[in-house]
Amino acid sequence: MAVLVTEQLDDVISTTIRHIVPMVVDNFFTSRALFVRMMARNNVVLDGGHEIQQPFLYDSPPGGSYSLGEELDITRKQVMSSLRFPWATYFGAVTVEGQEMLENHGPERIIDLVEIRMQAARMKLEETMGTDLYGSDTDGPGIVGLRAACDNGDTVGSYGGITRASTGPGNVIKGNVNTSNVGLDQMTTAMGSATVGTARPDLIVMAQATWNTVHDLLGGGGTAANNLKRFDGDASLGDAGFQVLAYQGADIVVDQQCPADHVFYLNTAYLKMYIHSQRNFETDGPWTPPNHDQKVWRIFTASAFVNCAPRLSTMMTNADA
Repeated sequence: MAVLVTEQLDDVISTTIRHIVPMVVDNFFTSRALFVRMMARNNVVLDGGHEIQQPFLYDSPPGGSYSLGEELDITRKQVMSSLRFPWATYFGAVTVEGQEMLENHGPERIIDLVEIRMQAARMKLEETMGTDLYGSDTDGPGIVGLRAACDNGDTVGSYGGITRASTGPGNVIKGNVNTSNVGLDQMTTAMGSATVGTARPDLIVMAQATWNTVHDLLGGGGTAANNLKRFDGDASLGDAGFQVLAYQGADIVVDQQCPADHVFYLNTAYLKMYIHSQRNFETDGPWTPPNHDQKVWRIFTASAFVNCAPRLSTMMTNADA
């Protein structure tokens, strides 16, 4: 009878976890403004395979005007290359002690206990992946973050397996780095450095202290109050609860895990988050660790974050100096 009760409780917990996972995923992708914007653009993509290969153009084929009788240049040129990224794998654990199962006997109390643990696992994933999202590490096991994705080559010499350089494909993947402190003139310069034709940054991400400074620069509630809005353009950010400033058509938001002194001017049309189709917040369990009175369930995800056009982003690295 005890075995049957234990199996029933395991089934209750496993079923509860399966029902909670979609909510966990929804909360994860509304945890930061960048993810909300990428979701709105359908730039969070299920994929698979050994690694992510993101093609990009770095040169143009022969062509142009010609005169009567002129020989046309039809030389085949390599105009395209690919950024390559390995899958970054993450996990969160939901552990229920045997003593807790005794103390919380009954499906309703067990469900409450599991819901709390699942939310804790989600917060751990958010914290870990959020920190990596702004990192400069290109060697794994975490995702290749914005510090690497937006660099000009001075700090992070390669991106997606291609060395940043002044010519060829390495030139196209060079971002823009501005070492000035934050100010309206500097913000205008940063926006301009990442603007090509009609392509320009639409999301500016910074830490809270920098956001407070920009809030005051834009006038707060004073004469420049027309610059200060809860949201501008994409209502999904406001609906998700973010306080948003507007500047030159870009939304300015806070991310608590954005490094101090850093500001990222992002063209989110060219940012993608790939989620592996076999690790799309998948769960396994229960299993019992040897010599422990515990039941453990795990949630797994594998992802790759890609900036398809680093030259269309700008990064400030000395904003609060």
